[in-house]
Amino acid sequence: MALVVLLAAQPAPAVELWSSPDGARYWALDAALKWTSLVYPERWSSASLWRGRLALGAQPAQQWHVRVAYEQRARSVSEGAGIGGGAGILPPETGAPYRLRPIDRALVDVGSTFSLRHELDRALVVRRLGSGEVQIGRQAIGWGRGVLFGAVAALGESVDASAFVGRVQGYVGEVDGEVLVGRRRRDLFAGVAASLPVKGAEVHGEWALFATPEPVLERDKVFEVLLGGSYAWDICGGLLLLGEYHYSGWGTEDIEDLTAHLADATYRERIFRGDAQIAGRHAGGLQLSRGFGSALPLSAGWIFAPTDGSGVLTALATWVFSDAVTLAASGYWPYGDEPTGAVLRSEYGGVARSGLLQISFYY
Repeated sequence: MALVVLLAAQPAPAVELWSSPDGARYWALDAALKWTSLVYPERWSSASLWRGRLALGAQPAQQWHVRVAYEQRARSVSEGAGIGGGAGILPPETGAPYRLRPIDRALVDVGSTFSLRHELDRALVVRRLGSGEVQIGRQAIGWGRGVLFGAVAALGESVDASAFVGRVQGYVGEVDGEVLVGRRRRDLFAGVAASLPVKGAEVHGEWALFATPEPVLERDKVFEVLLGGSYAWDICGGLLLLGEYHYSGWGTEDIEDLTAHLADATYRERIFRGDAQIAGRHAGGLQLSRGFGSALPLSAGWIFAPTDGSGVLTALATWVFSDAVTLAASGYWPYGDEPTGAVLRSEYGGVARSGLLQISFYY
């Protein structure tokens, strides 16, 4: 079925619902359907995810822009995949943090094997003011410069579930930097981020300090540090090498203690809402990409924990058949000491060897 769809694919520009003669005002609709299948080493054990998205963009006047996006997500997990269904230490379904009101509801829910949900993912109005703009509404806000390891901040259902951040960004010669100060939930924090070119390479870094109202793993001051860089070669269709190192004070110092730490409700909540991007304290990552911008980009990656000698090797191939259909296939090969019962003995040794297939349709 997938092969027939790929062979029959045709270009699929966004649907222009209406536009003024001069093009200054318009209404347009984008639609996308993605299917992802994750296969585990156990026989007949897999999980499939379907995601349909309708995105409406409009410019009713020259200085005003409107964006609305609606999604439906279906998740099917075989009986042999277990409750997590590929989610690792995280729950397969949990409420997203930093929402004034979660507009995410279940349409169908059949235990741990099938669920169908829908969500109003975006709803915002943009007002352009000279060289700047004001955005009000439901939106995504990204911070920092990390590619392999990142973070997000936004408002939540209450003051203690929100992030209030002041951000100043500017340039000094070739150095592009920013300073952030604010309050994320009940944590006070300050951070800096910068990027600059160094002999043909790009170098970026981040540093942040969080002051917590209650100790986190016996600490009331938590650091996060990210250092990275990239370099591109104009050979073999274009090669890009990216590397990053991440230190997270939110992670556990000894991975064998993670199960015990997750029994603490306060720490478990921090993990689920994304305060920590890694389970341990240290992580490194490398990614080599070839042919970016071509019809068949390839990439290989390596994420590893330098403290316990575990990691995951990844490979990804993407076929861009047309503007309408894209097929991506990837594989994950972990290594490291495997868990003993419910106790982890390395950060990545308990990850399942798996493959992932994703087909994306654009209408």
